[in-house]
Amino acid sequence: MIDQKVPQSLVYLRNVMKRARKYEGALAIISHSIVDLPFIVHLLSSPISMFVGWVLGDGAVEAIESFQQEYGYNQNIGIYDTDYINGSGQSYEGVVFTDGGMEVMYYSQMDKRWADVMYGTSSTIGQGGCGPTSMAIVVSTLTGETHDPVELAQWSVANGHRCEGNGSYHSLIPAAAAAYGLSCEKNLDAQGIVDALSSGKLVVAIMSKGHFTRGGHFIVLRGVTSEGKILVADPASFGRSQQEWTYPLLWTNPTRRRIPAALTGQSADDRRQQNMILYLSSTQHTNLLDFTGFYEPDSEMPIKKMVGNFVLKQFVVYDMRSFAHFKDVVLDRPAFGDTDEEFAQAIEEFLTMYSARVTVICEGLTRADPLFQSLLDSGVGNIVCDTEIGEIQQEIKECLSDQGMTRYAAKERPTRAGGQEHYRFDCRNVVVAVAGAQSRIGTTTAAIGLSAWLARVGASVCYVENHAGGHLAALARGYEMEVEADGWQFERVHYRSSEPKKDVNFVVHDLGSNFAGKRELLERADIRLLVCGTKPYELGYTVRLQTSFAGVHAYLLCPFVAEGMKDDLAEALQNDYHKVMFAEYQPELTDSDCNGKQYKSMIAKYIMESRTT
Repeated sequence: MIDQKVPQSLVYLRNVMKRARKYEGALAIISHSIVDLPFIVHLLSSPISMFVGWVLGDGAVEAIESFQQEYGYNQNIGIYDTDYINGSGQSYEGVVFTDGGMEVMYYSQMDKRWADVMYGTSSTIGQGGCGPTSMAIVVSTLTGETHDPVELAQWSVANGHRCEGNGSYHSLIPAAAAAYGLSCEKNLDAQGIVDALSSGKLVVAIMSKGHFTRGGHFIVLRGVTSEGKILVADPASFGRSQQEWTYPLLWTNPTRRRIPAALTGQSADDRRQQNMILYLSSTQHTNLLDFTGFYEPDSEMPIKKMVGNFVLKQFVVYDMRSFAHFKDVVLDRPAFGDTDEEFAQAIEEFLTMYSARVTVICEGLTRADPLFQSLLDSGVGNIVCDTEIGEIQQEIKECLSDQGMTRYAAKERPTRAGGQEHYRFDCRNVVVAVAGAQSRIGTTTAAIGLSAWLARVGASVCYVENHAGGHLAALARGYEMEVEADGWQFERVHYRSSEPKKDVNFVVHDLGSNFAGKRELLERADIRLLVCGTKPYELGYTVRLQTSFAGVHAYLLCPFVAEGMKDDLAEALQNDYHKVMFAEYQPELTDSDCNGKQYKSMIAKYIMESRTT
């Protein structure tokens, strides 16, 4: 029902590809002509025009208009719309709703303070800014700080969530939530929405044609009354924000996906800052940290306390991800039903997955106890084991200090370089061709990153700059590469501008984005890696590249993709011949580990055996 992950250009791209056959190849003909890119970009980012009707016919226009309404695509408000007229010239400064069980800061996109401020290049906040205004309501309410629509609109534009001519991509909601330290839940059904609102959370919904809009519109669901009616904060209408809505009335003329975008955020007290302490306590020790003063509202290290009976391994696997931003985790040993061995093993797994500092409270624990040594072996030196309250408090102070407890010699945690996998390869001159859908998409970064990873795991590898970019000489100087007879060598990777003269396990050809004369190499390559963009203005290039390799096995590597968009991108682009992978951010060109998981899946069949060093 709720899907905040799907950018509208992607949904449309997917639907257009499915409808191509229906319209007797009209789109296919267009996409192979000289106007393919402008045409595709026009469809992905602009309102319907007479041109589309002329090219595809009335049936296509109807389908596209249906798509735009179905997914709340066109969010613009006309200057003659009732909402715009009623809201213009008003100021809603200081308006706070208190009738929904929590105080909710209200912003109107038509507020005279910013209604005429441009949102991108094609319209103002007043006309198309319901998305950033809704997120301004959410962020300000849940963080307790002021973040107005101008700030959120600027953030949206800067981070690629503005859909010029229409409003905001649905991806704005989870992306802005993450940027401002809020948690985001998805796929809520009707009861899930009510439960979220009843527990003091907010829900962002994208509405299609109905009571709230004639096209598409973001609103905030801010509470539920004792009679089960829904309260909203509508950035386009203060009047509708003061009404109570029954659930069926709220969703009259809903999108087919019901609410394609929804967000629930924890309260400001829960996620105000990164410097927080998570305390998992037994019932007998629930007040043990009260003396620290960290429960005070203005504390610099606020404590989130959870009291009950836990199984640590289950908590680490299923629950800790919600608290991954916490600096310290304090574990009260009596609160956990794990055996000592299980408890120590779970801590080891925790420290492998998370960077938080762990403190264990276990009254009466001695150095002779196996658990004590297991904790030290895991790297935990913050151990509170005294039995007198005064000493316990002193030990807790030590553990929560900047330097932590220093009286015990805990084992150093292994560095990233430790425990690396190395493989044996029984292959020769395996050709890997790396090509980009367009320039400056990260093709060279992917090719060099792959080469560096192959060398790090034990392969002999040669990177070949097989395009006219001419970056290799500059890279050699910048990295102070060792000069070889016909190129350079750096961290066991050979760098060349032509085929290597000696055999290696893998030859990685960087073809750049202009590889018209390299088709033969691409076709004979053992592995093809196509680097593809996924932003609205990049998708046309991606479709063209993928189409040119129809029926040919290749990996599609997509960089800079938000987590919430990955499933839908994979669904749209992946097929029997093309496997979609997502690249992690790689700021260092020769980083050998950043995308190791992706690279390993590509060359797995060439691995003979593995070992850990």
